[in-house]
Amino acid sequence: MSASEGRLSENVLYFARALRAAGIPVGSGAVLDALEALTVAHVGTRDDFYWTLHAVFVKRHEHTILFDQAFRIFFRKRGYIEKMIASMLPDITSSTPKAPPPGAQRIQEALFAGLNERTKASPKSRSMQG
Repeated sequence: MSASEGRLSENVLYFARALRAAGIPVGSGAVLDALEALTVAHVGTRDDFYWTLHAVFVKRHEHTILFDQAFRIFFRKRGYIEKMIASMLPDITSSTPKAPPPGAQRIQEALFAGLNERTKASPKSRSMQG
């Protein structure tokens, strides 16, 4: 596994944990399925990345808005998803993410609730935060 694949895996795992904290039931099997889907689908754009994860993690219609807000907040803040995709597929063009819609506070709190504990636990994780 390359370094970019390792960072991608760690970010997908952390994103799945954030989804679970926000109220979307995401288990470890879904994380493995998402990583496999990203590999098999040869994801090349931010939209491809979004819809691949959406297909795996969202099982109920009412979770779509939570997923959408979480994705936009998480990967905007993380800031390097385009770099990881580009390093895996160098001919990628990426779009600039939009600001999260109003009312995304619940998602933002869920996404970053454990961030301080995570960075204190592992100095290595600081380098992965973009």
